[in-house]
Amino acid sequence: MLSALAPLNSFTVYFMPESMYYFGFCVLSWVALKGSDWRPGAHALASGAVLGLMSLVKVHAVFLLPALVPFLLAASWLRGGPWFLRGIAMAAAATLCTFAVKFSLGWLLAGDAGLSIFGAFYESTRLGTDGLTLLGAALVSARGHLMTLALVYGLPLAMLAYALATQVARPRAAGAVPDREDAKRRLLYLYILLMLGAAAGLTVMYTAGLHVEGSREGLRLHLRYYSFVFPLLLVVAAAALPREARLPEGRERPWLRWTLVVALGATLAAALFMLQGYTTNVVDGPDIHRLNVTDKALRILVGLQLLVLLAWAMRLRAAPLLFLCLVLPASYAASNRAIHNHFENLRPPSKTDLAAKWVYEHVPPAERSQVVVAGVDLSMMLRAQFHIDHPDTTTMVIDFGPVAEYQLPLNKKWMLLLGEYQVPDNIATTVLRTPWYTVLRLPEPEPKLSHVKLSLPPDPRVVTGVEGLSHLEPGAAGRMRNGW
Repeated sequence: MLSALAPLNSFTVYFMPESMYYFGFCVLSWVALKGSDWRPGAHALASGAVLGLMSLVKVHAVFLLPALVPFLLAASWLRGGPWFLRGIAMAAAATLCTFAVKFSLGWLLAGDAGLSIFGAFYESTRLGTDGLTLLGAALVSARGHLMTLALVYGLPLAMLAYALATQVARPRAAGAVPDREDAKRRLLYLYILLMLGAAAGLTVMYTAGLHVEGSREGLRLHLRYYSFVFPLLLVVAAAALPREARLPEGRERPWLRWTLVVALGATLAAALFMLQGYTTNVVDGPDIHRLNVTDKALRILVGLQLLVLLAWAMRLRAAPLLFLCLVLPASYAASNRAIHNHFENLRPPSKTDLAAKWVYEHVPPAERSQVVVAGVDLSMMLRAQFHIDHPDTTTMVIDFGPVAEYQLPLNKKWMLLLGEYQVPDNIATTVLRTPWYTVLRLPEPEPKLSHVKLSLPPDPRVVTGVEGLSHLEPGAAGRMRNGW
């Protein structure tokens, strides 16, 4: 219920795959954890199949495979017997099944485009940051994510770290028959660690790769890239509600509890002064955005989180109850309020919405693919594309002011200008003009005589000579394809 009430449900109102991906991860978690009761082959194949389906929703699922493989090895180890070869076979079966499902269904749904691992968009992205700069940016990004996790999920993080050190990390006696309940508990903690580590690590490195001097891209907290793991942190706290499992004599580590609380307390104190230096919004991190922009909410949540951490260090049974019934609802309430206010402001249609809806209603359906949306704000142009509702519409960035003839696209029939532009009547037909947007009917292009590729020597039958251009360089064709 708490997961359903989390601010992450705001993704259901976007034209984004987060909600389906969230559901897919819930299914994957159930299969991976419940599968320890199944036959090893069924466990591996089912986990791989679900991960393959998830990769068709978001390519990020492929990066969960390095977490699923060691988890299956650990599951084989906790089954007992000759675990190593069996675990290798399970990992290999899950990997093969993941890509078999991804590529077979991808080809059926999208043809040859479905045979790409990452897709055209991500494969064309090149992060040119050097090693030291990337490492520095990654450390800055990781610090922001650590402060965020401590702020909202401090107690379950402490409980998870304690369980990993005192229960999961202990060796199994040679020849001992593993206890099923103990094995399941250890698998749960290990699964959470691996999935959270893989997803959060990918997020940190991706954000660090976007770092450019003078830009704030490297300071964005993309929580939605791994927020699907957060319900598992709630399971850690909820599992301790009846009673926190007491370890056998000699395995309790009071010093470790206090060490974790001090470390998380220092992280929370740093969040008071440093977290607001990072960039958040209701799309990247709906569960942190309001807390990050409101001093009062931030201070209150830090105080509540410190309270339950101290209670847990003192082994008070009320600690997980206070977290689930007080700290977490308070955090969710603050975030949901910010989301509600954000969507209320968006409820009245904007000028962009009205412009795009006019195009949808008045441009013939057969010509909607021939619409180009121009402006200075890419988010508004994407919003207009959504309302025009055709995948072949394109965008173009043009500064406000007079529009020159050379700026008009030759391969489109309609142009929607978002903002204040002046268009001479002799270069295009103005169909609709308002103070906020303009709709143009573009002139029919001249008949095309030939297509000249600048990356190849010109055809002498069409072009007799070229002046003022450099000679062809090796690799020029690749750069031309990438938009240079």
